[in-house]
Amino acid sequence: METLKAALDSSFIKGPIISDSSSSVIGNSLILVPHPDDESLACGGTIALLRKNKFSVHLIFITDGTMSHPNSKIYPQKG
Repeated sequence: METLKAALDSSFIKGPIISDSSSSVIGNSLILVPHPDDESLACGGTIALLRKNKFSVHLIFITDGTMSHPNSKIYPQKG
C-alpha cells in the first residue's frame, strides 16, 4: 500500500495518477458503485487500464439509479 501511496503522491497534478507500471500495485479489483455510471465518471480510465493489463475488475452496483430524480418529468423512474 505504501508503494501505491507514493505513486499517487508523486503523480498528483503532474500527470496520470495510474500508469501501466502502477496498475500492478492495484491488481485485481472490486469496485463498489453507488449509482450506475459513477464507475465511469470516477474511475473509468483506471478500469480500462487494469483490463488492458489483464487484471480482473468486478463492479457491485449499490442501487439501480431509479430514485436519482424523484418526481422528475424529464428523468422518470423506470420499471
